[in-house]
Amino acid sequence: MNNFPSSNNIQKEILLSKIHDKKNELDRLEKMLAPFENDLIRALESEIVEVQELTALYKKLQKAKKQKRLLQKQKGKNYVAQEAVVPMNSYEEEESDYEKKHRKALYREAMVCVHPDKFSLESDQKDLATDAVSQLIELYENGSLEELQAFHAYVMSGNLLALESGVEKSSEIDPNEYLEIQYQKITLELRAFKKKQTYIVMTTYDNPMDFLEELKAYYADKIYKLNKRTRKARK
Repeated sequence: MNNFPSSNNIQKEILLSKIHDKKNELDRLEKMLAPFENDLIRALESEIVEVQELTALYKKLQKAKKQKRLLQKQKGKNYVAQEAVVPMNSYEEEESDYEKKHRKALYREAMVCVHPDKFSLESDQKDLATDAVSQLIELYENGSLEELQAFHAYVMSGNLLALESGVEKSSEIDPNEYLEIQYQKITLELRAFKKKQTYIVMTTYDNPMDFLEELKAYYADKIYKLNKRTRKARK
């Protein structure tokens, strides 16, 4: 009997380790930045509230103007009412009926395998299953079909949980594809975090709180413009 780990299992462990490291780094940076951002928010509290109030008033005025223009247009002889457009989830806009049915089938099959009730006597497994259910629901409702397929393959391969022997395993899709997607996601999250202006300030300014004066100038300009746009409504 060969006791050496398979290449898939080695790849799985490498990916899990890389994902873990990226998540730890992101968590560490978020905790480092949070006090600085909180200090900025407290120092700018009145300006932030004023901008929010003026922005809400401005949007209300714009909506009223739009409705007024629509009423004026409806009085015209050639006016034709347009049907309302029903908003759809991003994946629903592109997926065919077959793809929607395939999405639902993948969801149901994976849900049967990871539902926490199957592991009621195994606390560790039940915790894993509960997390897996949350991920599955999120992918079903908001993820792409590719992500859902990868997660389904990961579950059905037995990599996520110690599944019952009766579960049929998929050999067509690499079960580690889901981990690859998760690694790409956390990498992009970390990259986006490092592009945040507050993070750049925190890591490049000699005194990060000097940034407060720049923000005050920004908010003063924004408040001035919003006051100008809403002055008639406030008279």
